[in-house]
Amino acid sequence: MEKLSGYSFLFLQDQQTVKWIFVVFVAAAVFILCLALLILGARAFHPVNRRLNAITKTNLPTHSRGKLTTNIENVGGLVAPSKNSSDRVDAKQRLQYAGYGDSALAYYFGIKSILMLLLPGLAYLTMLFFRPSNRLQA
Repeated sequence: MEKLSGYSFLFLQDQQTVKWIFVVFVAAAVFILCLALLILGARAFHPVNRRLNAITKTNLPTHSRGKLTTNIENVGGLVAPSKNSSDRVDAKQRLQYAGYGDSALAYYFGIKSILMLLLPGLAYLTMLFFRPSNRLQA
Protein backbone atom coordinates (compact mmCIF):
# COMPACT_ATOMS: atom_id res chain seq x y z
CA MET A 1 0.00 0.00 0.00
CA GLU A 2 2.88 2.32 0.77
CA LYS A 3 4.33 1.68 -2.68
CA LEU A 4 1.03 2.63 -4.33
CA SER A 5 0.82 5.74 -2.18
CA GLY A 6 4.40 6.62 -3.13
CA TYR A 7 3.71 6.29 -6.85
CA SER A 8 0.58 8.40 -6.62
CA PHE A 9 2.47 11.00 -4.58
CA LEU A 10 5.00 11.32 -7.42
CA PHE A 11 2.21 12.32 -9.82
CA LEU A 12 0.11 14.49 -7.52
CA GLN A 13 2.73 15.99 -5.14
CA ASP A 14 0.11 16.34 -2.38
CA GLN A 15 -0.47 13.66 0.26
CA GLN A 16 -3.93 15.00 1.18
CA THR A 17 -5.11 14.74 -2.44
CA VAL A 18 -3.82 11.17 -2.61
CA LYS A 19 -5.83 10.28 0.50
CA TRP A 20 -9.02 11.84 -0.87
CA ILE A 21 -8.62 10.04 -4.18
CA PHE A 22 -8.22 6.78 -2.27
CA VAL A 23 -11.41 7.52 -0.28
CA VAL A 24 -13.29 8.16 -3.52
CA PHE A 25 -12.05 4.86 -4.99
CA VAL A 26 -13.02 2.95 -1.83
CA ALA A 27 -16.48 4.56 -1.84
CA ALA A 28 -16.92 3.68 -5.52
CA ALA A 29 -15.83 0.10 -4.86
CA VAL A 30 -18.32 -0.24 -1.99
CA PHE A 31 -21.06 1.26 -4.17
CA ILE A 32 -20.31 -1.16 -7.01
CA LEU A 33 -20.21 -4.06 -4.56
CA CYS A 34 -23.62 -3.09 -3.16
CA LEU A 35 -25.05 -2.85 -6.68
CA ALA A 36 -23.67 -6.28 -7.54
CA LEU A 37 -25.16 -7.77 -4.38
CA LEU A 38 -28.47 -6.09 -5.16
CA ILE A 39 -28.52 -7.58 -8.66
CA LEU A 40 -27.58 -11.02 -7.38
CA GLY A 41 -30.07 -10.77 -4.52
CA ALA A 42 -32.89 -9.82 -6.89
CA ARG A 43 -32.71 -13.31 -8.37
CA ALA A 44 -33.69 -14.81 -5.01
CA PHE A 45 -37.02 -13.00 -4.74
CA HIS A 46 -38.71 -13.38 -8.18
CA PRO A 47 -42.04 -11.73 -7.31
CA VAL A 48 -43.32 -12.04 -10.88
CA ASN A 49 -42.71 -15.79 -11.00
CA ARG A 50 -44.34 -16.20 -7.59
CA ARG A 51 -47.44 -14.35 -8.72
CA LEU A 52 -47.62 -16.31 -11.97
CA ASN A 53 -47.29 -19.55 -10.02
CA ALA A 54 -50.13 -18.51 -7.75
CA ILE A 55 -52.38 -17.60 -10.68
CA THR A 56 -51.66 -20.49 -13.03
CA LYS A 57 -50.82 -23.16 -10.43
CA THR A 58 -47.84 -24.23 -12.56
CA ASN A 59 -44.23 -24.23 -11.58
CA LEU A 60 -42.10 -21.96 -13.69
CA PRO A 61 -38.36 -22.60 -13.74
CA THR A 62 -36.66 -20.82 -10.87
CA HIS A 63 -33.07 -20.43 -9.87
CA SER A 64 -31.68 -22.65 -7.17
CA ARG A 65 -31.04 -20.98 -3.86
CA GLY A 66 -27.41 -20.79 -2.90
CA LYS A 67 -25.75 -20.75 0.47
CA LEU A 68 -25.67 -16.97 0.57
CA THR A 69 -29.42 -16.54 0.24
CA THR A 70 -30.03 -19.30 2.76
CA ASN A 71 -27.63 -17.70 5.23
CA ILE A 72 -29.20 -14.25 4.76
CA GLU A 73 -32.64 -15.73 5.35
CA ASN A 74 -31.40 -17.49 8.51
CA VAL A 75 -29.87 -14.26 9.86
CA GLY A 76 -33.11 -12.43 9.05
CA GLY A 77 -35.11 -15.01 10.95
CA LEU A 78 -32.91 -14.51 13.99
CA VAL A 79 -33.01 -10.71 14.08
CA ALA A 80 -36.57 -10.11 12.87
CA PRO A 81 -38.91 -8.48 15.40
CA SER A 82 -41.68 -10.49 17.05
CA LYS A 83 -44.76 -11.31 14.98
CA ASN A 84 -46.94 -8.68 16.66
CA SER A 85 -44.36 -5.90 16.43
CA SER A 86 -45.41 -2.80 14.50
CA ASP A 87 -42.00 -2.72 12.74
CA ARG A 88 -42.54 -6.21 11.37
CA VAL A 89 -46.14 -5.51 10.33
CA ASP A 90 -45.13 -2.28 8.58
CA ALA A 91 -42.19 -3.89 6.78
CA LYS A 92 -44.32 -6.84 5.69
CA GLN A 93 -47.02 -4.51 4.38
CA ARG A 94 -44.50 -2.41 2.43
CA LEU A 95 -42.90 -5.51 0.91
CA GLN A 96 -46.31 -6.89 -0.08
CA TYR A 97 -47.22 -3.56 -1.71
CA ALA A 98 -43.95 -3.79 -3.64
CA GLY A 99 -44.90 -7.25 -4.90
CA TYR A 100 -42.76 -9.45 -2.68
CA GLY A 101 -44.02 -12.48 -0.77
CA ASP A 102 -43.77 -13.45 2.88
CA SER A 103 -40.27 -14.91 2.57
CA ALA A 104 -38.92 -11.49 1.55
CA LEU A 105 -39.35 -10.31 5.14
CA ALA A 106 -36.54 -12.57 6.36
CA TYR A 107 -34.29 -11.38 3.52
CA TYR A 108 -35.11 -7.76 4.31
CA PHE A 109 -34.18 -8.03 7.98
CA GLY A 110 -31.14 -10.19 7.19
CA ILE A 111 -29.71 -7.73 4.66
CA LYS A 112 -30.55 -4.83 6.94
CA SER A 113 -28.68 -6.35 9.89
CA ILE A 114 -25.68 -7.45 7.82
CA LEU A 115 -25.27 -3.98 6.31
CA MET A 116 -25.71 -2.45 9.77
CA LEU A 117 -22.53 -4.27 10.81
CA LEU A 118 -20.64 -4.27 7.50
CA LEU A 119 -20.75 -0.59 6.56
CA PRO A 120 -19.48 0.78 9.91
CA GLY A 121 -16.80 -1.91 9.84
CA LEU A 122 -15.64 -0.72 6.43
CA ALA A 123 -15.66 2.87 7.68
CA TYR A 124 -13.54 1.83 10.68
CA LEU A 125 -11.02 0.06 8.46
CA THR A 126 -10.84 3.12 6.20
CA MET A 127 -10.34 5.31 9.27
CA LEU A 128 -7.44 3.09 10.38
CA PHE A 129 -5.78 3.64 7.02
CA PHE A 130 -6.06 7.43 7.31
CA ARG A 131 -5.12 7.86 10.96
CA PRO A 132 -2.89 10.85 11.53
CA SER A 133 0.78 10.01 11.77
CA ASN A 134 1.57 12.97 14.04
CA ARG A 135 -0.19 11.73 17.18
CA LEU A 136 1.23 12.70 20.52
CA GLN A 137 2.87 9.77 22.21
CA ALA A 138 2.07 9.42 25.91
